[in-house]
Amino acid sequence: MTISMQPGGIVIGALPLILGLFILSKGLGLETTVGRVVQEMRENADAAMFSSLLWASTVFSAIFAVAEG
Repeated sequence: MTISMQPGGIVIGALPLILGLFILSKGLGLETTVGRVVQEMRENADAAMFSSLLWASTVFSAIFAVAEG
């Protein structure tokens, strides 16, 4: 038996794992926790974007300072 390396074969092969993880998470009651985490991520998206821009400008400034000598 060979495993097909085509995308469709990988997706079909992963379906039992995905379904099992879904059923396990439903059984453990993780749905409300995941929902709360997603909501918090949406609320903090603006702050995260601003933080990412600050980090990017810091890295750019450091590279520019090293390049200038």
